[in-house]
Amino acid sequence: MEIRCEACREVGPAAEVRPGARGLELVCAGCGHANLLEVGSPGAEGLDDAQQRDGQASGRAPGPVARASGRAVASSPRAASELADARPGYLPLARAVLLDEAMARLVPEPGPGKRCPKCAHLTGDDEHCRRCGLSLVEAARFAPGQAPWEQVSEERAEVFLRFNALWDRAEAGDAEALEVFSRLAADEGMVEEGIRRLRRFLVAHPEHPGALDALRHLALALQARVTIAASQAAASAESFGNDVEKVRGVLMGITLAMCAVILLLLSAVFWDKC
Repeated sequence: MEIRCEACREVGPAAEVRPGARGLELVCAGCGHANLLEVGSPGAEGLDDAQQRDGQASGRAPGPVARASGRAVASSPRAASELADARPGYLPLARAVLLDEAMARLVPEPGPGKRCPKCAHLTGDDEHCRRCGLSLVEAARFAPGQAPWEQVSEERAEVFLRFNALWDRAEAGDAEALEVFSRLAADEGMVEEGIRRLRRFLVAHPEHPGALDALRHLALALQARVTIAASQAAASAESFGNDVEKVRGVLMGITLAMCAVILLLLSAVFWDKC
C-alpha cells in the first residue's frame, strides 16, 4: 500500500504494516519511519444503539450486545497472554480499534423466529434478509452445504478441512478449539465464514464467553482489514490528486506557451502592415 511518509515526505509502498501502542504503524520503505494511522475510540452513543438493538433500551441492565462490546479484550487470561507475547502492542491496538457498533452488528439478536441461513439474522416473514440482503426464496432452493457462500476453492480445501475439524470440536465444548478456530479464520482470510458460524452458535448459546471472545477477535481482524483498505484508498486518492495537479500544470504551461506564440505572430503581422 502507498503512503506519504511524515518524515521524508516520500510517497511509496509501505515496507510493513504493524500494530503499535496507539494504532496501526505504516513503516516507510525509504527511511524506516513508523507513520501512525490513528483509529477512533468507541463512542458513548454506540452503547445506546447496542442496547436498543438488543431489546434492552430501558438502561436498567445492559443487554448481551452491550456487555459483549464492553468486556475487556483480555477477558480470557490465557488468550490475552498469548496475544501479548505474540504481538507486542496488540492489546492497546485492540482497545482502540474495537468499536461498540461493530459488536452490536455482529452479535445476533436473541429470540425465537425464522433466521437467515447465511447470517443468522431474524427475518420474520420478510422475503429478503435485512442484514445481508439474501433472497430467502432463492436460498431455500439450495441443499444443506450446497449454498454459494458455503463453497470453497480446491486450493483452500485442506485449510477448510482443518477449519471444519476445529469447529466441530468447538461446538462440542472445546474452549481451546474455539480460540484456535478464530485465529485460523483470521490468519487464513476466512473471517466472514468464521463470523457466520459464530453468529449461529450464539443464537443457540447466547452470551457464551468463549464464542464472544472469538467473535471479538474476528471483529478486530475485520476492522484492521477495513482500516488498511481505507488507508490504501486515501493514499491512492492523494497520489491521483498529485498526478492530476502535475498534468494540469503541464497543460497550463502548454496553453500559455501557445498563447504567447499566437500573440507574437499577431504582433508580427500588425507591424508588417504598419
